[in-house]
Amino acid sequence: MQQPQVGDTLWLNGSASDDEGYIDAWEWYLDGELVARDRNLTLALDATGEHTVALHAYDDSGLAGVASASFSVIAPD
Repeated sequence: MQQPQVGDTLWLNGSASDDEGYIDAWEWYLDGELVARDRNLTLALDATGEHTVALHAYDDSGLAGVASASFSVIAPD
């Protein structure tokens, strides 16, 4: 995989399951700020540096599961 650069677009797909119900809500955070409330996220990269993306998935009882990943964005050549 090539390192992301400013100007690139990332497509992230959320996945979660609940044995006793269903997933009721999705929230994507970039560097701690809410950026989307959908299962999938399209992210236009506009800043260099280290970033963290997190997905919060809430079930129909209000319980949450969280997954996160960090990545680095470089300036274009």
